[in-house]
Amino acid sequence: MANDPNINPDKQDPLGGLSGNNDPKPGPDWEKAAEKYKASRDGWKKKAEDVEAQLASLQKRLEGALTQEDIGIRLQKGRLITVRNFEVDQTDIAEKTLEVIEGLIKKADKEKISCEYEFLPTNALELPCVTMTTLPGSPIEKTYLDGSYVANYRFGLTLRQTAEDMRKRLDARAFLQQLAKDFCETAIDLGEDCQIWYIKIDNLPSRIADDDNFIDYQVTLTVQYKVTH
Repeated sequence: MANDPNINPDKQDPLGGLSGNNDPKPGPDWEKAAEKYKASRDGWKKKAEDVEAQLASLQKRLEGALTQEDIGIRLQKGRLITVRNFEVDQTDIAEKTLEVIEGLIKKADKEKISCEYEFLPTNALELPCVTMTTLPGSPIEKTYLDGSYVANYRFGLTLRQTAEDMRKRLDARAFLQQLAKDFCETAIDLGEDCQIWYIKIDNLPSRIADDDNFIDYQVTLTVQYKVTH
């Protein structure tokens, strides 16, 4: 073995053996591999955080944080689809609700009660007057993957009349309560893709304002409906 021409006697194994002509191959660079893995992991983590932030933003918009110019959006099977603007639906329902209220007032009218939308007259000659007002709040109750949703339309009916005797004030409460009750019992057509689930009175008529010339009573109601697509 000592005469083997392939063995270099000057390159000996630390343990006393002979190593041969070729140096051993270097092992893997574990430190560099660990740094590469960490960089890759951090990159995917950042992408996941970005996706979560986008989903949170979409959910916030769907829960009703929309302006009249906004378009509602849904994430469905990895793609965005548009749905109808919630504010447009609220406007349509407000118009149809006002039509029903005007009809009920004319039907029960005993002293020429006028009807307005978000306007309370101060001239005694224009009283008594019932004013319908859309109340603030997030309309969306529940959303579905197909773009359908359940929403609430909340509104108030305010009866303003001259501040006279107690009998007239009691009559004002009774009239407003009956008007709200009649509205709850009236069938309202909101179109083929919009179905009313229920209508409820949120509170009984109560006095909300008065001065030397007039007194205001108000009752609030909620219309819950589902819009399908």
